[in-house]
Amino acid sequence: MAGPELPMLKTWVRFPSPAPVSAAVGLAIGLVFSAEAAFAQLPGMEEEKPNCLVSEFRALALSSIEIKRAEAAKSWILTTGKDCSLDRLLILRNNRNQWLGHADSAELAGEIDKLIELAAKDSPELVKGLYTSPEPPKPPAPAQ
Repeated sequence: MAGPELPMLKTWVRFPSPAPVSAAVGLAIGLVFSAEAAFAQLPGMEEEKPNCLVSEFRALALSSIEIKRAEAAKSWILTTGKDCSLDRLLILRNNRNQWLGHADSAELAGEIDKLIELAAKDSPELVKGLYTSPEPPKPPAPAQ
């Protein structure tokens, strides 16, 4: 004996509208192009200097034994660093601690900062930003 037939339940799955996804993709693409345009306007970043390979410095730093790492890094900075564009010098500055470890020094940081200052000599605001903290945000207005 068969029991009563159960009604068929319909399950609705709600998928997000493609509009927000395409808007997010469009926004991301727009941000990439606007960032690229902003960086192209900074002094020292518009020209590509072929003799400065960040990968070369990174490989040198990561493959040298610690005793010789500081000497090799300083030698590379003094000989090749002058050929680096501003964006590549900033990459070196931002990663030097991670790549050099204990071999990193204030002397090496000073050499890289000097090269950054020379590359950014036409932009006093950029040089000022190297050595000053940004202004703190203003407190919110009191509620009335």
